[in-house]
Amino acid sequence: MAHLVRGVNHALTGADFAPGCEVGPGLRIEHPNGIVIGSQAVVGRNAFLCQRVTLGERLGDGRDASYPVLGDHVFIGTGATVLGHVTIHDGAKVGAGAVVLHDVPPGATAVGSPARIVRRMPGPAM
Repeated sequence: MAHLVRGVNHALTGADFAPGCEVGPGLRIEHPNGIVIGSQAVVGRNAFLCQRVTLGERLGDGRDASYPVLGDHVFIGTGATVLGHVTIHDGAKVGAGAVVLHDVPPGATAVGSPARIVRRMPGPAM
Protein backbone atom coordinates (compact mmCIF):
# COMPACT_ATOMS: atom_id res chain seq x y z
CA MET A 1 0.00 0.00 0.00
CA ALA A 2 2.87 2.41 0.85
CA HIS A 3 4.32 2.02 -2.63
CA LEU A 4 0.95 2.81 -4.20
CA VAL A 5 0.55 5.97 -2.12
CA ARG A 6 4.14 6.94 -2.99
CA GLY A 7 3.47 6.52 -6.70
CA VAL A 8 0.24 8.52 -6.64
CA ASN A 9 1.87 11.28 -4.57
CA HIS A 10 4.84 11.43 -6.94
CA ALA A 11 2.58 11.61 -10.00
CA LEU A 12 0.38 14.35 -8.50
CA THR A 13 3.01 16.53 -6.79
CA GLY A 14 6.45 15.59 -8.11
CA ALA A 15 7.63 14.89 -4.55
CA ASP A 16 9.08 11.50 -3.57
CA PHE A 17 8.50 10.40 0.03
CA ALA A 18 10.04 6.94 0.36
CA PRO A 19 8.17 4.38 2.47
CA GLY A 20 9.63 4.39 5.97
CA CYS A 21 10.44 8.10 6.23
CA GLU A 22 8.98 9.93 9.23
CA VAL A 23 7.39 13.33 8.71
CA GLY A 24 6.08 15.36 11.62
CA PRO A 25 2.91 17.46 11.56
CA GLY A 26 2.90 20.88 9.98
CA LEU A 27 5.29 20.16 7.10
CA ARG A 28 5.14 23.03 4.61
CA ILE A 29 6.23 22.59 1.01
CA GLU A 30 5.43 25.52 -1.25
CA HIS A 31 6.54 23.85 -4.50
CA PRO A 32 6.88 20.07 -4.09
CA ASN A 33 8.57 19.37 -7.43
CA GLY A 34 11.81 17.47 -7.00
CA ILE A 35 11.63 16.95 -3.24
CA VAL A 36 13.13 13.59 -2.26
CA ILE A 37 12.93 12.24 1.30
CA GLY A 38 14.78 8.96 1.81
CA SER A 39 13.38 5.87 3.48
CA GLN A 40 14.87 6.46 6.94
CA ALA A 41 14.94 10.27 6.98
CA VAL A 42 13.12 12.05 9.81
CA VAL A 43 11.49 15.48 9.46
CA GLY A 44 10.36 17.23 12.65
CA ARG A 45 7.35 19.43 13.33
CA ASN A 46 6.61 22.54 11.25
CA ALA A 47 9.51 22.11 8.83
CA PHE A 48 9.61 24.14 5.61
CA LEU A 49 11.11 22.50 2.53
CA CYS A 50 11.56 24.38 -0.74
CA GLN A 51 11.60 22.75 -4.18
CA ARG A 52 14.31 20.24 -5.19
CA VAL A 53 15.38 19.43 -1.60
CA THR A 54 17.00 16.02 -1.10
CA LEU A 55 17.28 14.23 2.25
CA GLY A 56 19.24 11.11 1.43
CA GLU A 57 21.88 8.58 2.33
CA ARG A 58 25.60 9.04 1.87
CA LEU A 59 27.22 5.95 0.45
CA GLY A 60 30.78 5.14 -0.52
CA ASP A 61 34.12 5.23 1.26
CA GLY A 62 32.86 2.66 3.80
CA ARG A 63 29.99 4.87 4.99
CA ASP A 64 26.78 3.25 6.11
CA ALA A 65 23.36 3.98 4.63
CA SER A 66 22.15 6.41 7.29
CA TYR A 67 19.79 9.30 6.68
CA PRO A 68 19.35 12.88 7.95
CA VAL A 69 17.24 13.97 10.89
CA LEU A 70 15.60 17.40 10.81
CA GLY A 71 14.46 18.97 14.06
CA ASP A 72 11.42 21.16 14.60
CA HIS A 73 10.94 24.51 12.79
CA VAL A 74 13.74 23.86 10.29
CA PHE A 75 13.99 25.69 6.95
CA ILE A 76 15.69 24.01 3.96
CA GLY A 77 16.25 26.26 0.92
CA THR A 78 15.75 25.52 -2.76
CA GLY A 79 17.98 22.81 -4.17
CA ALA A 80 19.67 21.99 -0.85
CA THR A 81 21.00 18.47 -0.31
CA VAL A 82 21.38 16.91 3.15
CA LEU A 83 23.19 13.58 3.10
CA GLY A 84 23.99 10.86 5.60
CA HIS A 85 24.00 10.77 9.39
CA VAL A 86 23.38 14.51 9.79
CA THR A 87 21.15 16.35 12.25
CA ILE A 88 19.72 19.74 11.36
CA HIS A 89 18.77 20.89 14.86
CA ASP A 90 15.66 22.84 15.92
CA GLY A 91 15.25 26.26 14.31
CA ALA A 92 18.21 25.87 11.94
CA LYS A 93 18.25 27.11 8.36
CA VAL A 94 20.00 25.70 5.30
CA GLY A 95 20.54 28.04 2.35
CA ALA A 96 19.63 27.39 -1.26
CA GLY A 97 21.95 24.99 -3.06
CA ALA A 98 23.82 23.99 0.09
CA VAL A 99 25.29 20.50 0.43
CA VAL A 100 25.11 19.56 4.12
CA LEU A 101 27.40 16.75 5.28
CA HIS A 102 27.75 17.73 8.96
CA ASP A 103 25.36 18.68 11.78
CA VAL A 104 23.87 22.17 11.92
CA PRO A 105 23.46 23.48 15.51
CA PRO A 106 20.15 24.81 16.86
CA GLY A 107 19.21 28.17 15.36
CA ALA A 108 22.28 28.27 13.09
CA THR A 109 22.36 29.02 9.37
CA ALA A 110 24.43 26.88 6.97
CA VAL A 111 25.25 27.80 3.37
CA GLY A 112 27.54 26.70 0.57
CA SER A 113 28.90 23.53 -0.94
CA PRO A 114 30.05 21.97 1.26
CA ALA A 115 27.90 23.82 3.78
CA ARG A 116 29.49 25.87 6.51
CA ILE A 117 27.92 27.70 9.45
CA VAL A 118 27.63 31.42 8.77
CA ARG A 119 25.41 32.45 11.66
CA ARG A 120 24.75 31.09 15.11
CA MET A 121 21.98 32.20 17.40
CA PRO A 122 23.25 33.46 20.76
CA GLY A 123 23.05 30.92 23.55
CA PRO A 124 21.14 31.38 26.80
CA ALA A 125 22.55 33.91 29.28
CA MET A 126 24.56 32.38 32.07
